[in-house]
Amino acid sequence: MGAVFSRYSANFVEWFYESGASCQLFGLLYLPIAFILDALLYRAIGNTPGKALLGLKVKTLDGKSLSFAQYLNRNFSMWVSGLALGFPLFTLFTLVHQAGRLGEGQQASYDESTGFCVHSKPVDWWRKTAFGFAFVSLFVIIMALNTMEQTGHVEPY
Repeated sequence: MGAVFSRYSANFVEWFYESGASCQLFGLLYLPIAFILDALLYRAIGNTPGKALLGLKVKTLDGKSLSFAQYLNRNFSMWVSGLALGFPLFTLFTLVHQAGRLGEGQQASYDESTGFCVHSKPVDWWRKTAFGFAFVSLFVIIMALNTMEQTGHVEPY
């Protein structure tokens, strides 16, 4: 068995990176990893930076802060029913569904099913501006990194 792996594992690793499969696999795995980090951040400081800037706080129905396990459960429920496990076409439909619920004054289905509630308070213009700036900055950074990665994979003539 060791002989088989030693012979073919290098070929598999080369195929994995050259075919783009590593990017696709990373694309499916980064969301669960991000949700775990999000839950750790929430537990450590009591909120996430984006929610804090927008005046949002996730609580239980009786107004208590969520435990790490509860917040992680919420994140994974959101991953399934809010983000369709990260599959782009399906994500569009689940986001439209959740936006419709919020527009009707209902909770998102992943909050309703897990027994959590998002509380909001009025937000000053500077907080909205800071959030917008952070969002655009992250988008620009991601685009720059993608461009750098693509130019790094260009085959020389």
